[in-house]
Amino acid sequence: MHLKLKVDAIDAREDLTPAEKNKQLKTKRQKKLRKQKEAIDAATTDAAVDKAKEAGTGEIAKVNPVAKEAAKKAIEDELSEKEKKQSTDVLT
Repeated sequence: MHLKLKVDAIDAREDLTPAEKNKQLKTKRQKKLRKQKEAIDAATTDAAVDKAKEAGTGEIAKVNPVAKEAAKKAIEDELSEKEKKQSTDVLT
């Protein structure tokens, strides 16, 4: 998923405050950025720098906090359905 799409998806979430949205995005991106900069600094040839750069842009693109939230919501929905079913079973 392109980073712009991830940012838009996080911005669209109503369950997060603006500060939480910023922190979520910034923290994940900064960790990936720092790791990739270290790999570039460790490179000893132009080819190694290019390889580290390509790997870095791929790693940053993998940051997907939206998927984690979707998984959490799916679990919550499943629990909610089971609770509804149990309350219905008890009443009948």
